This record gives sequence, structure tokens and C-alpha cells, in this order.
Amino acid sequence: EVASHIVSLIIFRNAEDGNESYIYNLTGVIIHVGPLDSGHYVAYSKRGEDVINEFIYNFQWYLCDDEDIRKINARDIANKEAYVLFYEREK
Repeated sequence: EVASHIVSLIIFRNAEDGNESYIYNLTGVIIHVGPLDSGHYVAYSKRGEDVINEFIYNFQWYLCDDEDIRKINARDIANKEAYVLFYEREK
């Protein structure tokens, strides 16, 4: 489920330097709707900035379904089964 990835951050250790950590934020989700041998893919994309240190998450999620692009609430995708998750590394 996508719910565990919407606001949570993922930290990975650099294999070459055990002291350096990276934080990744979820920025996009692709789901498949319909039967496995056909169906349709839709994408969800997050725009805006996460304010990590203050725990304020100022962003907007969008549903991208062919030419239909609209704002949605993060709760709308929380229970979806993700096909692909996209992350962006913090600077």
C-alpha cells in the first residue's frame, strides 16, 4: 500500500561511506487499474516542498489520467496498490 510511503522518509547508507545518510521523499506513484492482460495505468505526482525539520508537509498531489489532471488529497491514494514508486533524494 502507498500509505506507508506518503509522508515517511527513507534513509539509505552509502556503501562506500558508512557515515553519510540520504533521505528520499516519495514524489510519484504509478498504479494499474483493471485486469492484468489489459487495463490502464494512472500516475499520481506530488508537487511542492516538504518542510522536513518542522514536520510541515506543504505539497499537493495530482492524479494524471491521460488528459485528465486534477488535484487530489493524499488520502485518495493511500490504499492503492503501487506498481512503481518514484523518490527524490533530499539535497
